[in-house]
Amino acid sequence: MRKLTIFVATGLLLVFHACQKESNLPPISETPVFFVAFSTDGVKDSVTAGLNNQYLFTRITSIAQDSQVSISAFAPENCPEGSCPGSLRLELHGTFTDTTRFGPGFYAYTATTPTSYVGAFTVQNANLYDQFSAVVNSNVIFEGDNTTGTRTFDNLTPLEVQLTARKFNNLYSFISRFIDPINPVKYPAVSLTLLNLPNNGGYQITAHPTQGSGQPSYLWSTGDTSSVIQGDSLSSFYSVTVSDMSGKTASAYFENISPQIAQLPSATLDFTANFTTPPLSNTVAVQWVDAQGVVWRSDRTNQPPDSYFNILSSAPYEANENGLPTQKKRVSFLCQLFNNAGQSRVFFGEGVVAVAYLN
Repeated sequence: MRKLTIFVATGLLLVFHACQKESNLPPISETPVFFVAFSTDGVKDSVTAGLNNQYLFTRITSIAQDSQVSISAFAPENCPEGSCPGSLRLELHGTFTDTTRFGPGFYAYTATTPTSYVGAFTVQNANLYDQFSAVVNSNVIFEGDNTTGTRTFDNLTPLEVQLTARKFNNLYSFISRFIDPINPVKYPAVSLTLLNLPNNGGYQITAHPTQGSGQPSYLWSTGDTSSVIQGDSLSSFYSVTVSDMSGKTASAYFENISPQIAQLPSATLDFTANFTTPPLSNTVAVQWVDAQGVVWRSDRTNQPPDSYFNILSSAPYEANENGLPTQKKRVSFLCQLFNNAGQSRVFFGEGVVAVAYLN
């Protein structure tokens, strides 16, 4: 048994309980003590406490005044949060007033439907420009020499985002796109790269589309319809509109282009959302991190009707060093996991885990 206690500056005590193979086992145990055998899209894998530098960390944390989450994470010794490649993490939601201690029975999967979020916006390629103006839904987020800004949004409707950046010689870079806070890759985005060709005095401008669905199409202010335009005589203004297969669009332009600039990319705007969700009780969420470090979770959308999380049996186990009791539980589950891009995979398994709970 390996134990690790971490004190956080906020005053919240997080208790990690890393379990390895024991010789004195409770009635429902087997060798090894804690493990989960699972498959992802039919590919079999497993995690076992005490093998291959895997530990089982258990802790209790508070997410609201009357709400708790019991977290059990199979992970390497240096990764108690269960966020490293190869980690498997179970999260059981309850309240401080719950009489249940996550006993045998079926538990609903958590479907975290956010009620609001804080959006954070950051300029990329900011060092190439001097002044900025970021506008979201017709509201200025930041301007001047500021390159970051945040705003609280109380609904989940798509955002219309525009960024204008200016160089000292009055050259302007502009991008416009939509962002879905739940699925940031749903709408296309596009940026430009300007390249002056010194040998023949010509130019080349390349459009770089990202996200959206399917193969994009292009329409330039010059009438061109390919991703790259070039010519012998440089004009002061070039724009492009990119459309994805579903008809969603994004646009970008350069204005007041100078032939003295050898190469210049557009200024772009990164976006992240920190969601607020209501407290949840008697539900469970599953997280798995694949070998490439991609995080897959069960709570990014609603689960299919045939999904289940079943606690088959439960027995007392030893308390952790903070005095919180734990129980050994045999579990089985079937669900779909989703990554940030909205891709899904079937996740199926069973095993024995330790779960901490409050007295």
